[in-house]
Parts: sequence; C-alpha cells; structure tokens
Amino acid sequence: MNLQGRDLISIRDLSTDEILGLIARAREMIPYAEGKQVMHPLDGRIVAMGFFEPSTRTRLSFESAVQRLGGRCITIADAMASSMRKGESLSDTVRMLTAY
Repeated sequence: MNLQGRDLISIRDLSTDEILGLIARAREMIPYAEGKQVMHPLDGRIVAMGFFEPSTRTRLSFESAVQRLGGRCITIADAMASSMRKGESLSDTVRMLTAY
C-alpha cells in the first residue's frame, strides 16, 4: 500500500484494502506508541492539519503524534478563524494547506 503523495480528506477516499493496510500498519506502531521503540520519520517536515469540528482531544492527539515523530504542526483548529469564514471552499482551504 502506497499512499504517498495522496491527500486524505475522507475515509471514503480509501479502498477497503487501503483501510485494512492502515490498520495493520497501526498495529506495527504499538511499540513506538508505548515508548519501547523510537523513530522520527517526520524530522524536518511540517504537517498541516485542519479540524473543522470542535474536538480538543482529537486535535491534541494528532498534534502530539506529529511532534513525537519529529515533525512540526500548522493547525487550523477553528474554521471560523480561517478564510472559510469569508466563503473560501473546503477544497481551496485544503489546497492552501498543502503549500506548507
């Protein structure tokens, strides 16, 4: 399974095989999540994320995961604090985020 270069906006963008592959990969990550192994595949990378529903727990878990993997985050936590408030479409906002 290779998702490199693809943008994931909805789970519906993935096939059943891709979803099962992600679940298998997540199982492989358990030792890293438990602190038994360390890796930093996101060293020197910036991850842009947009959260358009209020969910502090989800946002913080994603941000901390990126940081634990060595990355840095740019986050839109409130759609009303973005250009969407001025009528920018979700697809335009996502396209803007990919520039980072």
